[in-house]
Amino acid sequence: MGPELGECQLIAHAVRNPARFFWRPKPGRQNPAWRPAAHEGRPESTPPVPRQVPVSTPRDPAVRNQLRIWQSLGFGFLEEVRAGETPGPAEVQPADFAPDMVVDWGPVLPLEERVPALAAIAAEVAGCQACRLCHGRTHTVPGEGDPMAPLMFIGEGPGESEDRTGRPFVGRAGELLTRIIGAMQFAREEVYIANVVKCRPPHNRQPEPDEMRTCLPYLERQVAIVRPRAIVLLGRTALMGLLPEHARAAMSAMRGNWLDYRGIPVMPTFHPAYLLRTESAKRAVWDDMKKVMKMLGKEPLAGKAKE
Repeated sequence: MGPELGECQLIAHAVRNPARFFWRPKPGRQNPAWRPAAHEGRPESTPPVPRQVPVSTPRDPAVRNQLRIWQSLGFGFLEEVRAGETPGPAEVQPADFAPDMVVDWGPVLPLEERVPALAAIAAEVAGCQACRLCHGRTHTVPGEGDPMAPLMFIGEGPGESEDRTGRPFVGRAGELLTRIIGAMQFAREEVYIANVVKCRPPHNRQPEPDEMRTCLPYLERQVAIVRPRAIVLLGRTALMGLLPEHARAAMSAMRGNWLDYRGIPVMPTFHPAYLLRTESAKRAVWDDMKKVMKMLGKEPLAGKAKE
C-alpha cells in the first residue's frame, strides 16, 4: 500500500519535467537511510554528507515528502537535475560544520604581531604593479578593522569613494554595510573589512579573473592573520574570487548557505550596492546575517531588522 495522492503528485511533477528525473539506486543497499535535502537542514547529531553528484531537490514540500516515502520502500534516490543550472550548496549548520579540507594555518599570532603583519601587507599592496589595475588607481585599498576580529566581510573591489580615501566601503554601499554591522551587534571597528582586489577597476567594472587571481594572495594572507570565526562574502564577484569553484553559480542560489574556505565557515550574501537598487532583497540579507549571528553566539534583538 502506498499514499496514492503522493504518487500522483510525484508523477505529475515528472510529467511536467520529463527530462529532470532519473533513478540512481545505491548498490547493495535496498533501503538506504534518508539524507535530508540541502535546504531542509540536518539534525545536530548528523554530520554533513558530501554529495557524489551536484543535485537539487524539488521545491514542492509534498514532493519532497513523497521522495522520503519512496526511499523508505527501497526505491533508492530519485533526484531532480536541472540541465545547465548549477545548484546551490548543501546548507551546513555551523555546529556540525565539516570543512572540505584540513589546513595548517600555522601558529595563531598575538595582537602585537598581527598589527605589523597586516601593515606589511598594506605596504606591499601600495607598491604593487602586478596587474593592469595599478595604472588607474589613486590609492590602494588594502582593508581595515580589528586584527582579532571574529567576523570578516569581503567585497569585490574599491569604488570611486574608496579609491579616493584608501578605505573600504565608505560610499553609499559602505554606509549601508555599516548599518548592517550595527544591526548584528558589532561596531565597524570590531570586524575586518577587505576586498578581493585592492585597486579600483576602471569605471567600477567587475574585476577580471586574472586580476582577482593576481591579487588573491594578499587577501589569503589577511585571512590567515586575522583568522576570523566566520566570513561574509558580499556579492557574486567576491564569491568567485575567494571560492572560484562556485563561479558559475547564481548568487540567489548560493546566498544563505554555509560554504567552506580552508576550514572557516563562509556565508555568501548580496552586495550592499545591490540592496540599494533592489529594496526587496534586504530581508534575504538580514536572514543571512541572522545565521551568522547565531553562529557567533549572538541573538537578534526583538524587533531589530536590517534597514
